[in-house]
Amino acid sequence: MGGETAAVRCYYCKSNFFFTKMASSQGGVGAVTALQSHHYSSGPHWSPGISQYQHQQQHHTARSLDRALEDAVCSGLLNLSGRKLREYPGMSYDLTDTTQADLSKNRLTEIPPEVCLFAPLESLNLYHNCIKCIPEAIINLQMLTYLDVSRNLLSVLPKYLFSLPLKVLLVSNNKLVSIPEEIGKAKELMELDVSCNEIRVLPAQVGSLHALRELNIRKNCLHMLPEELADLPLIRLDFSCNKITEIPAAYRKLRQLQHIILDNNPMQSPPAQICLKGKVHIFKYLNIQACRMDKKPDTLDLPSLGKRCLPQPLTDRGSEEETELNVNNTEYSVYIKYKYCDVMRSLLMCFQNIESRLKVLLPDDVGAALMDGVVLCHLANHICPRSVASIHVPSPAVPKLSMAKCRRNVENFLDACKKLGVTQDKLCLPHHILEERGLVRVGVTVQALLDLPDSKPTQLSAV
Repeated sequence: MGGETAAVRCYYCKSNFFFTKMASSQGGVGAVTALQSHHYSSGPHWSPGISQYQHQQQHHTARSLDRALEDAVCSGLLNLSGRKLREYPGMSYDLTDTTQADLSKNRLTEIPPEVCLFAPLESLNLYHNCIKCIPEAIINLQMLTYLDVSRNLLSVLPKYLFSLPLKVLLVSNNKLVSIPEEIGKAKELMELDVSCNEIRVLPAQVGSLHALRELNIRKNCLHMLPEELADLPLIRLDFSCNKITEIPAAYRKLRQLQHIILDNNPMQSPPAQICLKGKVHIFKYLNIQACRMDKKPDTLDLPSLGKRCLPQPLTDRGSEEETELNVNNTEYSVYIKYKYCDVMRSLLMCFQNIESRLKVLLPDDVGAALMDGVVLCHLANHICPRSVASIHVPSPAVPKLSMAKCRRNVENFLDACKKLGVTQDKLCLPHHILEERGLVRVGVTVQALLDLPDSKPTQLSAV
């Protein structure tokens, strides 16, 4: 009795029924010997037990499949995942009340027509099959919110697909070369994954997906990003492994964006060195680019300063000025936004004055250009010769100053400002320069220095 029980238990564990029964009948060492003799016997071998095992396995699979279908009739949850199915097996069952269907990891070459008649269906998982097209009958599924057809053989997304109330659409690892403009009709779509395809252009209509939170267009053949994405409430954007060279300045409006993944692209704007610093620096760059390009009637028509990367927010943390200038918060008043524009214009004019007086062109990242204190010390000496007696400068052998030398330069600059007459209320602190934490305050100090009466300034040839 104990041997039969062990055999039945092993059968339900998908083990070899014949081996188990033989081993249990011999018992002890004999059982081990019986198993070893089968595994390591030489020469051709045939046993009626193998046929019996195959028969039992087929019977078990059929029973298991029938049980899954019977359970689906009662629960409305159909799970036929990973069964190597080539055809839909549920034609003799009434599954019209099914709300969730998982047919993933099979060998289906089409979406079963029967499944397209499940009117209450909300979720359909067809991941990892051999499906080549989506039938028009899918429009019967007017409750469908989740569709996964990833890792199939699709070359086209049909227009009628976007008449469904989809919230999640996963179409990665197919053979898509384009996305139809009708995608803009999927107003409820929150997640779109078309990664690992051959898409060359992302239609502007994607910008109409005002519920979209996650967009994955990784590993395609895209050369540019549509500006219309800037109006979406995206939280995650992945466009890595494409051929994109520029992030539109309008993307600074993606205020809810938490993750931006852009590796393996030939980025030029922002430059690669800024992209490597992460999202914060990317958005700093986009903000200043927007200020350069956005010429409104009520703003000053300033000459171009080249690429400028001003930190955002533009003040040190914790100050009232920062609260007023943080334009990323849409709840701030129009007055505050105008004040931000005024300060931005003043900063641009201030740094333009530095370039004009020193006859140099500052690098792209203004904050980084000032943080070692070299330019600021030269500026002080330009206003009043020898006001900074000693300036630590980089050399070909040591192209980057140590923090100690940077601090000494910054302190010497601030001491010179005091001696030249800059009042205490207009002086910034060393960490505002060294840590790029208060560019507005640095700008106030620099402007106060520039406003002092000239005293025979000298000309600097190179910085």
